Amino acid sequence: MIEDSSKDYNDNNKDISSDIKNEAPKASPKSPLKKGILSVTIIVMVVVLLAVGFLVIGGKDILRAYKLRMELFDKKAFASQPLWTITQYGDSSGKQDSFYILTSNKGQVVVIDGGWKDNSEQVAYELKRRGGKVDAWILTHPHPDHIGAFNDIYKSGDIKIKAIYDNNLDIEYYDTVNESWDEIEIYKEYLEETTGDSNVHHIKVGDKVELEGISFTFYSAYDDSMQGLKDICNNSSLVFTADTGDYEILFVGDCYDENIIGSVLADHKDEVKPDMAQMPHHGNSILPDSYYEGLELEICFFDAPAWLMEDVNYSTYLHQDAMERAGARCIDQSMAPTTVKLYLEED
Repeated sequence: MIEDSSKDYNDNNKDISSDIKNEAPKASPKSPLKKGILSVTIIVMVVVLLAVGFLVIGGKDILRAYKLRMELFDKKAFASQPLWTITQYGDSSGKQDSFYILTSNKGQVVVIDGGWKDNSEQVAYELKRRGGKVDAWILTHPHPDHIGAFNDIYKSGDIKIKAIYDNNLDIEYYDTVNESWDEIEIYKEYLEETTGDSNVHHIKVGDKVELEGISFTFYSAYDDSMQGLKDICNNSSLVFTADTGDYEILFVGDCYDENIIGSVLADHKDEVKPDMAQMPHHGNSILPDSYYEGLELEICFFDAPAWLMEDVNYSTYLHQDAMERAGARCIDQSMAPTTVKLYLEED
């Protein structure tokens, strides 16, 4: 189930009923006629108060809350709390980036990437709202639109980060092949701040990270055999699944290499069966849609703002169209923040 960020409608309804209860006059016991008049008066006042509350609080909000409750009830999730939520955010600057927060009903927090340096204020705000601590921060690859905000937050020390996981891209090799748009200085800054820290872990293929109620399995990460690969920073992105037992989400960072993605899906077809997937390279990639169409995805995440989704000079809109035709719901950053709630599947 997907819903956008909205205010708590339970409080609105509680306030309306509370006003009615407090302001309704008591019926007089003296005569049946007076009782009847007072009953009618009470009904009229209730209707008036409801109408006023409807206008003051927002009729559309109340109707939308009612519709949402019916949807939840129909899905038998009305009285339950989601086990995990996954929220996709956009960058505060309007540029493409990657920033997700996974939150459990027990307060665990997992961050994936975080966006540009300019996005650090938004990232810090969202994390402080969740208690100012992170159980696992996964950095798919060291491009500035993925680790820039992390660098600022880590240097500040304002957020307690239990564990950091990166793709361990070899800086000496990367320094010989990087392009100007790679902005390698951002990666060097990351290494300067984190090298030697005990909470930093360099992922290798086959690694697993276990938290209560969710596990992360890594199927691709940088190793020396990748040297010579085109666009090494993007294509050495961490490729991994997040699995709650009932739901599986595939993350690929900005990896769009056909051999890497193809191998992951082919060699691990009995394990990698995602319900949701992050589209590679912000949805603007040369990876054929056929790699995803066979997965029967329910949801596709595009790490792309509206301009990237709509510009015909990019391939993003073509991939969106293909995935929608395959039956997936596509979510992009023009809708952000968008939260997907993962409930316990019923037998």
